Amino acid sequence: MEFNQVYENENAKNWVYFVCMNQQEAADVYSLVKEAGEELAIVPCIPSSWENNLTPYETDNPLQKGRTFAGKADDFLKDVMAIASACPATHRILAGYSLAGLFALYAGTKCSLFDSLVAGSPSLWYPSFIEYAQTHPLNPAIQYVYLSLGDQEAKVKNPVFQTVDQRMNEYCKILKEMRIPFHFDLNPGKHVDNVMGRMAKGILSAIRCHSTKHP
Repeated sequence: MEFNQVYENENAKNWVYFVCMNQQEAADVYSLVKEAGEELAIVPCIPSSWENNLTPYETDNPLQKGRTFAGKADDFLKDVMAIASACPATHRILAGYSLAGLFALYAGTKCSLFDSLVAGSPSLWYPSFIEYAQTHPLNPAIQYVYLSLGDQEAKVKNPVFQTVDQRMNEYCKILKEMRIPFHFDLNPGKHVDNVMGRMAKGILSAIRCHSTKHP
């Protein structure tokens, strides 16, 4: 995992561990949240391979016949936790988009270090993940979950991606049944539209949720 720079306000109570593709994405989200008036520190956590490091268990890749997902998320999570546990923070938020959003939701079932999860357009189409979530509840430390999708994401030719609306409804139902506070936003556009803006929106939601609970 690459970990080079922390974008921060020295007095920030909210530390965001942003699983992203590069340092610039973290810098962009940091700027957007700061412009909205919130203080934070953001730590970019950059996996060497999204398909290997962010997938929760090994399974066939439904998007590419003959390929598999390696399911090395547990190893990557150990690296993220090592960084997060060493940082001063009142609130720790784990955030990611697409497969990184799926990783955030999976990580919430495996550890108690984070109190909020931000999952933008999470890859809930991942084989058997809904079934996994039904039998592996989020850790009681999780106080808030932010979820989002684009309103055009399911309107594609790929039958795997056509299921994202249904999978999101199923996952929200799981959170309701487990009485976990969450918020879902349906944003305009496709999966690839305004990604950093959507992530900033989710992180702001998590920060402000904490501010309301702990003024």
